Amino acid sequence: MAARRYSTSDASPIKPMGAVVLDAMARDRLASYDETRAAISSYDETLLSQQQEDDERLEVMREDITEWLKQLLDVEITKDSVMQSLGDGIMLCKVAQLMEETSRNPTAEQLERASQRTSLWKGLKTHVDGKINLKYNSRARPGSFLARDNVTKFLNWCEALGLPKIMTFESNDLVEGRNERAVLHCLMEVGRLAASKGLEMPMMVELDLEIEEDEPEPEPEPEPEPEPEPLVPPKVSWDYPLGLQAGSVPDSAFGASSCGKGCQGPAAARLGEGTREGWVPATCELGLDGGWVAVDLGRVVGLTGVVCLGSPELGCWVTSFKLATSLDGKLWMPYTERGEVVCLQGCTSADEPHHTRLCLPPLARHVRVMPQTWEGDAPALQLELWGMNTPSLGLSGGRRDGGAATGGGGVVSSASATTLVAGSAYTEIAPGLAVRASSELGSKHTAADALLYGNRCWKPDAAAV
Repeated sequence: MAARRYSTSDASPIKPMGAVVLDAMARDRLASYDETRAAISSYDETLLSQQQEDDERLEVMREDITEWLKQLLDVEITKDSVMQSLGDGIMLCKVAQLMEETSRNPTAEQLERASQRTSLWKGLKTHVDGKINLKYNSRARPGSFLARDNVTKFLNWCEALGLPKIMTFESNDLVEGRNERAVLHCLMEVGRLAASKGLEMPMMVELDLEIEEDEPEPEPEPEPEPEPEPLVPPKVSWDYPLGLQAGSVPDSAFGASSCGKGCQGPAAARLGEGTREGWVPATCELGLDGGWVAVDLGRVVGLTGVVCLGSPELGCWVTSFKLATSLDGKLWMPYTERGEVVCLQGCTSADEPHHTRLCLPPLARHVRVMPQTWEGDAPALQLELWGMNTPSLGLSGGRRDGGAATGGGGVVSSASATTLVAGSAYTEIAPGLAVRASSELGSKHTAADALLYGNRCWKPDAAAV
């Protein structure tokens, strides 16, 4: 059997490893080159489109200015020769002279039209009253020194009117034909001033005026409500300690959310002498809200202040707390000022008591103190409450059991059995002292407005209902 012969043409060429890597790099570079060319082509198309739009706007502006100058000065010019016609500055000075003369001696028709176009030229002068020399040189030719002098007089007039520099042009822009766009923009702004004097105006200015007339007038902004005056505690001289430290409030009147290890019960919150540890909540409450401690005073009082002290032994004290009050021990009302729950200041050290006075003393029999922040390992707390006796008060039309008057959308709490009347002995002590509300609808419908025979009434906040 004859042996089979192979030729080099039968086998696929095998490239070295380096050649394979070079081929891959070349393909990547080619792909990157194609992407770059595509991006450049897209950018060129965008620029070309923008240039075409700018050219179209410039053409419209050139036609508009040409027609305006023909009507205003009764001259014969074309859009193709408008820049050449303006190049000697004579026509510009004539426009300025005509507008100054119209400002001094307007006709009745011009006055009537000007009264309808005041919005076109706000915050700038309407004329310069001869302060700028507008006498032009009629022998000026485009590009000459005399032409430059005429253009400069016109630009000085624009500056005297208060036209911003960005809306004018340089003399070379017109004399040497460098910037047609800037020249036409400036003349368009001068056309606005001409319209405000009752003269003919460019078509683009007329369109702006029609758009402004079609736009609805903006609604007047509501007047901001005056900021409320800062609240200050009422000046009363007949409040007194309510008996926690003196012992007239029994230990059984105290309650707490929990008691920590070593704490001798809720009554440990009684402000005492010496080095009492005070009340401390259980460790499980330290990561939540600090717990609470409550006192049943046994009678309804006007609560005017809270005295708090930390624990000198533990080196802990409460730096801020919230307050809640109740008339029956069931319905609790947080202490608020102007409808917002207030966080009251606590102690500044473990061995110095702090007396916090309430700006709006509530009626209360049950008082709950809720530590919010503290120094040390736990919110150690000792308390004394301050208050004053209250006359027999209630709410007309509400509950007559010393609890709360409830309505369709909120709760107003009061003292007890008789009608609460504005100007009574208790409200003279501190206005609004006798009433607390679940919510308040702004500063004109507060809980204090629930007083009978007052000028306003209480309303609950719809968002809180």
